[in-house]
Amino acid sequence: MKIKYLLAAAIVSGLAACSSDEPTNTGTEKDNTALFTGSIEGAHTRAYDQKWDPTDQIGITGTSGAKVYTNLPYKYAGSGDETFTAAANKIYYQDGNEVQFTAYYPWSESLTAATTLTTIDTRKQADQKKFDFLYATATGSKGVSVSFTFAHKMAKLVLTVKAGEDMTYSDVESAVCSLKNLLPEGTFDRTTGTATATDNPDAEWTFANNSGDTDYNTPTVTKNEANKSVAYTLILFPQTFPSTGGNLTFAATTGGNSYSAEIDLSKVPNNGTNELKPGTQYNITINLNKTGLTVGTSTISQWTEMSHEINAGM
Repeated sequence: MKIKYLLAAAIVSGLAACSSDEPTNTGTEKDNTALFTGSIEGAHTRAYDQKWDPTDQIGITGTSGAKVYTNLPYKYAGSGDETFTAAANKIYYQDGNEVQFTAYYPWSESLTAATTLTTIDTRKQADQKKFDFLYATATGSKGVSVSFTFAHKMAKLVLTVKAGEDMTYSDVESAVCSLKNLLPEGTFDRTTGTATATDNPDAEWTFANNSGDTDYNTPTVTKNEANKSVAYTLILFPQTFPSTGGNLTFAATTGGNSYSAEIDLSKVPNNGTNELKPGTQYNITINLNKTGLTVGTSTISQWTEMSHEINAGM
């Protein structure tokens, strides 16, 4: 199911509001104002959460006639009806020709002078909203709304840590959880919508109950005491893990004991590839047992979700 978001450039009342780059008003400015609608592929949620925030902005780029519109911010009106309005300059058609537009989320002012964000660090999960990238392209012309369909460009990993044999909910809730062999840093290109992992694998990154740096803790935590489980939602760069060694590895410390288990994504319904794919949600269940940690069943759903379950041993 898709939810439509209206990204509308506001109508101005007179020629005084037009810049020298905008067309002469031959009737009403509404005739030349670009109107945008958008939807997100798959589930009606973003990676970060399930609703637009009043501060959310997208960036739109396109060329009409001789006028280049680069990374113009359009903001959520906050009215509850998914309306977006121009946060600064508005987009106008300079002639009757069709225009190719690109759009991405979240808007970054630095991408006005550049095309690529660099050194994005996903270990700082407290800033998920800053790297929950969406991207779309669409064409439009005067009198015709531009319809964007946004696609997720990052991967989502949902790790559900569950109390198993001789373990309690308290053990799970207080567990210090980490990932090893992950490429945490990367770039995002607003012109192609490509998110790329860079740098070297991280030896170990603590994403839950990290008292040393709370910015590294994931802000999305779902606790289920009745099920004796805690789920952590991570937004990560798409990446492929080596065929021999270097698997993504989960580790946990609780009750004075340490547990670990490799996560082989080729065993998930993932077309036999050991990778985190863009636009894909991986649901991994970790069974924490005194006798060892296991990986349980895993599935894929929208975004496109993949699930898996493993056991982690001491």
